[in-house]
Amino acid sequence: FPSHDITRCFPVTIQIRRGEITKNTTNTDGAWHGRKIYSLDEYMKKTKQICDILNTNKIFVSTDSSETIDYLKEKYTDYTFFSNNYNKTFFIRYDTNWKKEFVESPSLELQICKKPELIKHYTNSCLSDLICLSKCQGYVGGMGMSEYGICGWFLQMAKQKKITPNFIIVTG
Repeated sequence: FPSHDITRCFPVTIQIRRGEITKNTTNTDGAWHGRKIYSLDEYMKKTKQICDILNTNKIFVSTDSSETIDYLKEKYTDYTFFSNNYNKTFFIRYDTNWKKEFVESPSLELQICKKPELIKHYTNSCLSDLICLSKCQGYVGGMGMSEYGICGWFLQMAKQKKITPNFIIVTG
């Protein structure tokens, strides 16, 4: 599986946060913490459209979930997926049953306060993904409640000096 090289330019990026709760099928009835859940297949439907516009099959995947990358690689064999190679097991995971009440808050800020040793990991992974996002020429991701997604897309447009093709998966 190709790892990152932040000096490369990737044609299309797909940004999927909280990959452990994004279902692999289109059966996504319900929501997680007030957000509608979209399947990886729904993300790829939009990503395929941008790939067609840009005439490419290369996709950079910005995600905190190795399960997301594994699923995409296995199901969409006509595409080449790239991702940064940081250890995704360090990310804080949440219960995948989104209908269940949380015992603990899903707030990243509150969880990081409990595990400050992860601050460097989160910082490095976020910055390296944002660098790669800026070098892409098309974007698919959730921006309804994601400042990170908006920042990635804006960096991309600033780097490309134009409005880049995008599909926004509205999450909030």
